[in-house]
Amino acid sequence: MFTRPKTYNWIGNNAPVLYWDDPNNWAEGEFPNQREALAIFANALSQDTTILLRQDIRLAQFWFSEERFSYRIAPEITANTTAENQPKLIMDTAEQFSTSFFDLDNKTDHFIDAIITHSCHWGFPGRVFPGMNVPEDRFVTTLHFNGAITNYKDPERASLQIYGQLKFQLNAVNSFRGPVIIKDKGQIHVSKNGGIPDNTPIFLEKDGKVSTADGILIKASKFNIDGKDMDKGLYFSDGFNLDVNTLTSENILARNFVVDYKLTTKPLSNILGGGAILVTNQ
Repeated sequence: MFTRPKTYNWIGNNAPVLYWDDPNNWAEGEFPNQREALAIFANALSQDTTILLRQDIRLAQFWFSEERFSYRIAPEITANTTAENQPKLIMDTAEQFSTSFFDLDNKTDHFIDAIITHSCHWGFPGRVFPGMNVPEDRFVTTLHFNGAITNYKDPERASLQIYGQLKFQLNAVNSFRGPVIIKDKGQIHVSKNGGIPDNTPIFLEKDGKVSTADGILIKASKFNIDGKDMDKGLYFSDGFNLDVNTLTSENILARNFVVDYKLTTKPLSNILGGGAILVTNQ
């Protein structure tokens, strides 16, 4: 059944920790928890604020526009909370993408500690789609995903995509299925092995980039840059002196893959940091 899209505006600003499901924190007098809902967080804060989830929350879109303070969306953890029952965000829409929009007035980072269950998640900077006017070489913001990103629909539909000068930081081991697509100077930063799940295809276009923490190995089934499929091999940051024989035992697969099969090792300007992308084409 079709659910009519509805917007909800956050107004809670009187404490550093507040609850999502408290209707007093929303201008509409009710809290968003429905398919197609749009949650707007726009210049409502007087301090950094954590918004706790006491139940699963279903919505389609986020909109962030904060000049000074940050939001953190996290599950409430009690003595009875387990990994299986902790409250999570379910991104649910009949459209192809659940989107996190970042107004050009947004100057701060935001954090999602809750597990996100989604079909396709899209990051987009700018007030008006598809036009935008982002100053050269400046990210609008970084969205930190501290909880796992999973999927609940068909695997071929699940993906993580960035369009524009925005950064997604992946700080958990994730299990979403489908491509990572980064365009127009966007960036994904991976701080943990498995942040981009193994065998995920990665597409970079128009100076899109992948950055990693030191020692991180991303295992991609396909790696495409500006329409060109890269050969099997190990790719790393341009200017980073990677010796495959010194890769840690944790990354023994990469060492064996490259040394035993004499595959390509190549620095690329689209990769940043002290890690590498192993392309298997499998």
